[in-house]
Amino acid sequence: MNPHHHSPVTAPGVELRRYGAVVSSDLHDFHQIVLGFDGAMQMTVEGVGACIDYHSAWLVPAGARHDYAGISENRQLVLDLPAASLAVPERLFDAPRAVRIDRWLRGHLAQPLRIADLAAYCGLGMRRFHALFVDAFGETPHRYLQRLRLDTALTLLAVPRRSLTDIALEVGFGDQSAFTHAFTQRSGIAPGQWRALPPH
Repeated sequence: MNPHHHSPVTAPGVELRRYGAVVSSDLHDFHQIVLGFDGAMQMTVEGVGACIDYHSAWLVPAGARHDYAGISENRQLVLDLPAASLAVPERLFDAPRAVRIDRWLRGHLAQPLRIADLAAYCGLGMRRFHALFVDAFGETPHRYLQRLRLDTALTLLAVPRRSLTDIALEVGFGDQSAFTHAFTQRSGIAPGQWRALPPH
């Protein structure tokens, strides 16, 4: 199977891509980060295989052969990064590997959002990362993380012994009041009322 040929990448690029069920092969002279966004795909890089879903990502170094195929309907966020870019820490791509991104994000939920940290995680400058993120997701990194915080809060609200204050602090709100305001704005009801609803 012949790998696809690509034009040189001179600036970071990002796009949502769908992968078909037929196994394809690729080899390019730029680094790539494939972040699971929706659905799943199988990828093997230099003989090491892993499934990518919304919990994970692949760091593919320039020059590493990789075979991949989508598993049913899927969308992946793909960042193409010039191998020579100073914005990309070389140690990030010293070897191909799969990484867990939800663990990183969830591990930072309780901290104030620093777009610089998210940008550094993806190997991009802050302004460039912000623009690419909005282009890809249709919302700012702040709004995206806010959604992640509220989704995590829903899971924690299902645990009766957890206080609303504890939940608020754990998912990154300064206090219960800020959490209640954001939750009510999104859900139409306060977290205490949501908790009192019968299970669906």
